Amino acid sequence: MRFDVTCFENFKIIVRTIISRVLSTIVLQNLNRKEEICLNRLRVDLLLKGQLYAHNFRNIQGPKCNNCVNTNVTTKHFLIQCNDPNHTLKLADLRNALDDLNLLEYYNTLRIMEKCNFLLFGNQIDFSFDSNKRLISITAKFIDLNHKDFGST
Repeated sequence: MRFDVTCFENFKIIVRTIISRVLSTIVLQNLNRKEEICLNRLRVDLLLKGQLYAHNFRNIQGPKCNNCVNTNVTTKHFLIQCNDPNHTLKLADLRNALDDLNLLEYYNTLRIMEKCNFLLFGNQIDFSFDSNKRLISITAKFIDLNHKDFGST
C-alpha cells in the first residue's frame, strides 16, 4: 500500500488510518481484565508453563503435553494441535464459534502458524473491525478458560 505523504495533513490521515486497523485489547470492552491478560501473555509466549521454561531455562527441556507423545507445550499446540480428548472437544467448540461468525471457511484455508496468528490477532485487512473484535473476544475467552490445563502460572 503506497501513500502520498507530501504534506503533514496527509501524513496525519495516513497514520490515523493505519492505527485504526490495529486491534488492541484496549478497544475490546467486552473482555474482562483476566481474559485480556491471558490473551496478551499468550501473544508474547509467557502464559503456558512450557513457554516460561523456554524464557528462563534455555538448556532445559520444558514440560511436555500429558497426552501427546514428546510434544512441547506451545501456543501452536495449545490453539490447534493438542490431541487430548477433552481439549479436542474445547477446540471443536472454538471452531464452532468461528463458524457462527462465518470465519471458519477462511480459518480452514490457513497454515498452522497463520491460524495461530489469526486467532491471536485477527485479520484487519480482510475482515471488518466488528468481526475481528468478536474473534479476539472468543479467543480470549477460550484461552482464559483452558490455559490452566496446560500448566499456566
